[in-house]
Amino acid sequence: MYDALIALGNAVIVALTGNLSFTTPAVSLVDLQTAVTAVSDALALWRRTDPSNRGSSEELADLQAKAVSLHNLLKAESQYVATTAQIAAVNDNAAMRSIMLTSGFPLAGVPTPQGVLEIVQNFHRFVSRQVNPNAVRLKWAKPLNVTAAGNVKSYRVFRSATNQLTDAVEIAAPTRTMYTDINAIGTLQTWTYWVIAVNGAGNGTVSDGITVKLPPE
Repeated sequence: MYDALIALGNAVIVALTGNLSFTTPAVSLVDLQTAVTAVSDALALWRRTDPSNRGSSEELADLQAKAVSLHNLLKAESQYVATTAQIAAVNDNAAMRSIMLTSGFPLAGVPTPQGVLEIVQNFHRFVSRQVNPNAVRLKWAKPLNVTAAGNVKSYRVFRSATNQLTDAVEIAAPTRTMYTDINAIGTLQTWTYWVIAVNGAGNGTVSDGITVKLPPE
């Protein structure tokens, strides 16, 4: 266990040293190296040269305390790496994640780095008379290239009185794959809607427009 922790610490230090994709680590590499060296020295002291003559219980307690400290520093570093990976997908984040995962350090629940999102799927609408006579309910599905549930931060919903996106105004930014426009009221009014998925890489591909005529025929 201690050897694996030391190996992981050294691997992370090597991966982050001079790495322009991770320029502001949560834990400085100097502090990380100090913690790795402390665990390594404490382990050597406890093991001694004779496997049958291990160190004292006090030395073991010191080793365990230093190992916990190193583990916590690596946890903070991994969270930094994961956050950076979500913000900037086009670098060697995948390699960094691979180092951490294959070294046995847990990154459970961390979203896979995601590039620019594609167009939303199955974008459709209907007029909901349950909300009010002219409410337009929009629904869609996540883009096909989403690699993890948390990789879509929100959706941008646009509406225009013409069928031109350049004339559209953003009316909502829901986090779910649906939105009800209760303000789409007008006599013989026609509205066109578009949806864009958003993640750490920015705006995804804009959907095709959907046009709704109110009141419904």
